[in-house]
Amino acid sequence: MNSFPQYLLRRLIPPDAVRLVGGKIEVTVINVLMPVTIEHFPDEDFARYVDIVVDGVPLQGEQKRDFSYQLEAHFENNVINVTRAKEHDGLVIPLGGVVKLIAPNIWHWNVGETHTIYVRIYDDPPIEVTVECKVSQ
Repeated sequence: MNSFPQYLLRRLIPPDAVRLVGGKIEVTVINVLMPVTIEHFPDEDFARYVDIVVDGVPLQGEQKRDFSYQLEAHFENNVINVTRAKEHDGLVIPLGGVVKLIAPNIWHWNVGETHTIYVRIYDDPPIEVTVECKVSQ
């Protein structure tokens, strides 16, 4: 299930959004919804507030925690990660803003492969996104 209609999801995460860059996975997300303010980031373990399933296999336990601590979001001159998220409290990503999510390539993806990613963020209401993507270079 998706929190967004397919036509918005295709604009939010375009077909060429997933790339391999320097051995890491880079996902380009374009804010096509409304200005988004980063706030109320949890103080405790972020991994408790998100589910990530790749190709039907959920990240769990220590692997999930380690993965979440290696995630970065790049927006303009800001690099946001779990340990520094509170420093960016109040940051606004405007309509049309481009965020690049950088993740470790723990699955050893290769260019040309297609993968399905499901993410659920436990917010109020929860945000769920499922996207099938082809890895480009």
